Amino acid sequence: MKKLLMTVVNTLNKIIKKDSQKVVFTGQPDFDDMLRGMLPYLHDYKKIIILLSSNNYKEPSWLPKNCTIYPKLSIMGLFSIITSSRIYYTHGLFQGFKTLNSTRQVVINLWHGMPLKRIGHYIEEQPQPQFHYTIATSGIYQKVMSNAFGVDIKKVLLTGLPRNNLLKNNNKVDLGLSGKIIFWLPTYQEKNEVDDFFGFQSFDIERLNDTLKLKNTTLIIKPHPYERIKIDNFTKLSNVMMIDENYFYMKKTSLYEVLGSVDELWTDYSSVFIDFIATNKKITFIRPNSRHYKNKRGLIPDVSSLELPGVVITSQNELHRYLEFNNPGNKQYHEIGKQFLAYDFYEHNIIEDAIKGAGCI
Repeated sequence: MKKLLMTVVNTLNKIIKKDSQKVVFTGQPDFDDMLRGMLPYLHDYKKIIILLSSNNYKEPSWLPKNCTIYPKLSIMGLFSIITSSRIYYTHGLFQGFKTLNSTRQVVINLWHGMPLKRIGHYIEEQPQPQFHYTIATSGIYQKVMSNAFGVDIKKVLLTGLPRNNLLKNNNKVDLGLSGKIIFWLPTYQEKNEVDDFFGFQSFDIERLNDTLKLKNTTLIIKPHPYERIKIDNFTKLSNVMMIDENYFYMKKTSLYEVLGSVDELWTDYSSVFIDFIATNKKITFIRPNSRHYKNKRGLIPDVSSLELPGVVITSQNELHRYLEFNNPGNKQYHEIGKQFLAYDFYEHNIIEDAIKGAGCI
């Protein structure tokens, strides 16, 4: 059924005239920061179409009134795709969707971050989403994205990610917290033990809270959406906050605006650390189970061999010592970070120049 649908969509896409004033964006989550970062560059379009993967959504306050929302897999969603002159996506459009000549319709793959974990052809040889251009934040990642999607390196444009523009100081959010603020963003961890906590076994969260309290520090934790952690279990902790997507909706903000407002980032294998390099703030890597994770998920060889721009923590005791002694970090970390992020912020003219240079619309 899906193959038949894509055959129909691809056939109609070849025939139907494109609207030069219509642009389509689709991402995951539906209203993610990549969309928010792109919106200022879409103002020349009279019709901005946001295609959603979920029917259960809350429209964020920052979404402009001139945006129209449709379910991705709907008549109006598909009609928007085949009539738009430009399409942006972060996770592909539809399996089997075929691009046209870029003089008629330009498809741009923003992806959802520079990958550490294996993606695309790094996993296996299989069809990848089609596009005319994608982006990369450094020369190393230009090669990685080219290999991952099996495209000519000329299709990989060097610039920052649109969401990184939200990390700028003029987007700072008042979080209503005093003292130092640390944001912990772990990736999804497949569990070995029932009581695993982001890779730690038998993690003592109360001990961590006590250490944070002594240091006048608040730790905000946003688990991966797949993590089954009850936020209510952490409400009694004075210096540890557990949040989810609803927090951003209630605060009328977004993940990257909050991220740009904190003092330090903790993560493990999330590519968010690459974006955070743009802030010149401290990054700490919490990796208690690195061997298991590398064997289970697999990391991209070209990237996993690079030195990290921050301290690596592998045990609870190391974590507490790190907090107690206020590790100042290493001045060389900024230079190390340039391997991952040579282009701090998104520059839309780079994409526009490439499109015009190719004689596209």
